[in-house]
Amino acid sequence: MMQEEYITFLKRNGYHITSQRRVLLSFFCSRQNAELSAQQVIDHLKNTNKKISFDTVYKNLSLFVELGFLNCREDETTKTFSLNVVDSPVHY
Repeated sequence: MMQEEYITFLKRNGYHITSQRRVLLSFFCSRQNAELSAQQVIDHLKNTNKKISFDTVYKNLSLFVELGFLNCREDETTKTFSLNVVDSPVHY
């Protein structure tokens, strides 16, 4: 149900609900404790035959961080993303 709450939030705030956004939300909602780089997300999606570009993944990861859906942790070489289950912005 969490994925649908995020989709509802996006709709209510004027964002288009693309298949790529659905795939990314589903991916992170099913991996609530995972902390992954954009490349790891792409690699997994390629293994499951999902057609999605690196640019699309990165753009949407940035949007989801901005909206508070995801956390972003950055070190000298890598950004990693994880689902923000504590401070979910999806409060109506």
